[in-house]
Amino acid sequence: MSRIETLPPPPPVEPRLFRWLTDARAALGLEAVRPPALANGWAAHPTYAAPGYWKRQGMAHLAGTVQGGAAGTAVCTLPPGFRPGATVRFEGPGVEVDAAGNVTPDAAAGTTRVALDGIIFRTGGS
Repeated sequence: MSRIETLPPPPPVEPRLFRWLTDARAALGLEAVRPPALANGWAAHPTYAAPGYWKRQGMAHLAGTVQGGAAGTAVCTLPPGFRPGATVRFEGPGVEVDAAGNVTPDAAAGTTRVALDGIIFRTGGS
């Protein structure tokens, strides 16, 4: 029996789904998804997946959707070990992640949402 076959079916409620995904990642030997400490008025978008980050094989991954923050301010600051060695920019979502771990979108405050899904970069900073 594979590890996937041992997982229970996912629940329909989002907070429980987030926990199920975390447990599934652990069962598969993957690092757990961590919720970031959101800052500067940024909040999880109520309709989309909650923001989170994890690392796999030296690559940091971001996911989820945020909204409502102050323009040009960091959504969160990633902890040491999850930061790039130098600033990386992702044009699709218009997000920068700097070597200090600041995740900063170009989005205007309060009027839009910013998807962090698919942001992946090699870690290298402290």
